[in-house]
Amino acid sequence: MSDSGLGFSVKRFIIFIVDVVNLSEEEDLVEAIMNRTNGSGADIIMNSVGSPYFEVASKCLASEGAQIIISTFQEENTINLKSF
Repeated sequence: MSDSGLGFSVKRFIIFIVDVVNLSEEEDLVEAIMNRTNGSGADIIMNSVGSPYFEVASKCLASEGAQIIISTFQEENTINLKSF
């Protein structure tokens, strides 16, 4: 770590470990992700389908995880903020 001059240290590198879950190869998306993450959920989910999998993907997120929605089939979308 190096001093940033701002009063805190900055890491010089970040390591990403990526595991891809393909919907066409998995019967249960939640089970597949939770098994691969030892029950902690995914830090990031890239959702290229959008609305049809928003709720399912939300159930697979780690605490403070992020779901990135790239596209959606439905023009209008409703999000339940209580469950989100």
